[in-house]
Amino acid sequence: MPDLPDLQALREGIEEIDHEILDHLRRRMSLVEEVATTKLRSAYPFRDEQREEQIIQRVRHAAVEHGLDAHEVERLYRVILDMSVAHQKAHVRSLTEVPLRVAYQGVEGSYSHLTAQRRYAGLPEGVLLEGFETFRAAAEALRGGAADRALLPIENTTAASINETYDLLAEGGLTITAEVVSRIEHCLLGLPGTRIEDLRLVLSHAQGLLQCQDFLRTVPWMRA
Repeated sequence: MPDLPDLQALREGIEEIDHEILDHLRRRMSLVEEVATTKLRSAYPFRDEQREEQIIQRVRHAAVEHGLDAHEVERLYRVILDMSVAHQKAHVRSLTEVPLRVAYQGVEGSYSHLTAQRRYAGLPEGVLLEGFETFRAAAEALRGGAADRALLPIENTTAASINETYDLLAEGGLTITAEVVSRIEHCLLGLPGTRIEDLRLVLSHAQGLLQCQDFLRTVPWMRA
């Protein structure tokens, strides 16, 4: 009967590998701190879902190449990505020069978000952007001290005034400190090969449809 490997030696080998994994994690977190600093300078959000999905797909393919369970590796890396985002936020909180905190309504990639990036990118101390579901939530973050600025739309050349923002101003506690003019460009998307004459229904946010009403009048066969 062949000699079995020594259990203690196997465990010591595993512990050595664990130390190597932790050392690599520490190095990853060090790079994450540099990423956070760069993001602050460019007004870039901590969470980049598209980038994260690219990482997940890459490690899934690499896992298969290494003979590992791709599903389990994905679970592990999602935890690592959450850890990285949390470390970025903790690093920012530890800075001696606190970055400007700007609230806006919408998600990453929305016009408000892109306008905030253009307006505040390049500040020496950096800027931390945070999106909120509603105008009121963004305004309350400012009133409550969770944000230093709130960037909210107030006028649209095609869809008139944004009444909710005016209502928030009328409630008090907010002051207009600057104005940013943004060019809004919408795209009508369809499946490849589809002709505009074949389209019958246009789906979008109500504000987007209002902003495109001049175009929609030229295509009466479409219903919005």
